[in-house]
Amino acid sequence: PLYAEINPLSRRLGPAFPFRAAMSVSQLPRGLVRVVTGALQHGPRGDVQRNPFSTLRCVLSHCSSGTPVTEDNSSAQRGVFNHRLTSDHGPPLPCHPFVCTALLPAPHVRHMSSTPRKWIPSKGYATKKGSKGEAGSGNSTATAKQAALEAAFRQIESEFGAGTVMRLDDSARTRVVSAISTGSFLLDRALGVGGLPRGRVVEIFGPEASGKTTLALHCVAEAQKLGGTCVFIDAEHALDPAYARAIGVKVEELVLHQPDCAEQALEVADTFVRSASVDVVVVDSVAALVPRAELEGDMGDPHMALQARLMSQALRKLTHSLSKSQVLLIFLNQIRSKMMTFGFGGSAEVTPGGNALKYYSSVRLDVRRTGSLKSGEEVVGASLKVKVSKNKLAPPFKTVDLELEYGRGLSREAEIIDLGVKQDLIQKKGSWYSYNELRFQGKDKAKEFLRSEEGKPVMQQLEEELLERLYGAADEDAQQGRAQDEEPIA
Repeated sequence: PLYAEINPLSRRLGPAFPFRAAMSVSQLPRGLVRVVTGALQHGPRGDVQRNPFSTLRCVLSHCSSGTPVTEDNSSAQRGVFNHRLTSDHGPPLPCHPFVCTALLPAPHVRHMSSTPRKWIPSKGYATKKGSKGEAGSGNSTATAKQAALEAAFRQIESEFGAGTVMRLDDSARTRVVSAISTGSFLLDRALGVGGLPRGRVVEIFGPEASGKTTLALHCVAEAQKLGGTCVFIDAEHALDPAYARAIGVKVEELVLHQPDCAEQALEVADTFVRSASVDVVVVDSVAALVPRAELEGDMGDPHMALQARLMSQALRKLTHSLSKSQVLLIFLNQIRSKMMTFGFGGSAEVTPGGNALKYYSSVRLDVRRTGSLKSGEEVVGASLKVKVSKNKLAPPFKTVDLELEYGRGLSREAEIIDLGVKQDLIQKKGSWYSYNELRFQGKDKAKEFLRSEEGKPVMQQLEEELLERLYGAADEDAQQGRAQDEEPIA
């Protein structure tokens, strides 16, 4: 006997409603036949597929007329129903073919050709791979899935608007990565995309006096060179306009905001991002964002995770707006020491503002001071080490060594000289540096020459030769990709 596996009818008819092998459709409950046949559909080759929106019209017609359906009086449908049907859980069922077709659940029913097949216990019937019946079934199933997918696309776009869902190749925006230079030749190369990516969140963190604000101001200066507008939210109230001008920032075009509380700073940032009228927004710093409740309270009042909850909420709102407006949002952050590491040997440092910023950031830069630069006995700068601790656009964990000159910012000339020596463009013998016919004693003399008006053409020539050596193979691969794709990845 077969069992009624349709939930409403099985409750009404009982868990073990028997069906005789020779039972005709007229003897079956009419509602059961309609429900079961509505869940099954015969394919062009007799295979059974799940389709809740179709019915076997011939079954319903015989059911309404009360005529028994057997092999003798169903000659018109012989090509459709005269097939042996089997269950995946055992040998062929000793039932009438039509009754099996109408009553077996769709997941357990499959078409069986007239050629006998060997039954293998715990494995089912042996099937020849690549047979025509299975190929046809696979093609029809793939076509049905594709049609269902297109219908889902149309329904979603009609409800939420065009462009809500798309294939990756349909949108050029998803294939192009636009970046803003950091002002450092080596750091742009380490980031893999030529700078900090637009439309993303970037976190720059490190100890005090390590060059975090300097690196952010260099990025602002590079964006202004491209004609962009930049916003600097100075939560620490410590921005030095003279130092920013010395780095190369156009102070008269820089939008400055010094917030009263954290909520105000984040609302201002969200407003600029949603307006899509700016290119870079810098928040200096997360640790200095003071929630309003903390400002209105007394000294010593506990505020558990108030700043972390605020940052988590703000980043949830900002991420979508950044993707639409393609604004680069840079958060500067400090580091704190943990009370304990519970003896597991983990890092003893943590950044304020909770963990949300770590997850939402596409790039995280760890800036550390490794030493001092001296001219005689006078300290004139610091040597920095920048580690790309997270990068969603290129391989992370790359490290670069930079030089920070007090009053001038990052020394691009020092990077070009060091990289030129490594690439054998500049010859170094002792303390002498030579390039073509130019010779300088000491690195400081070479930097002064490249920084002067006379040395700018030489500086540009060195950069072009370094780009050719470093990215020559990559450019050839990119040209081959452009020949195959009209929309290359930048």
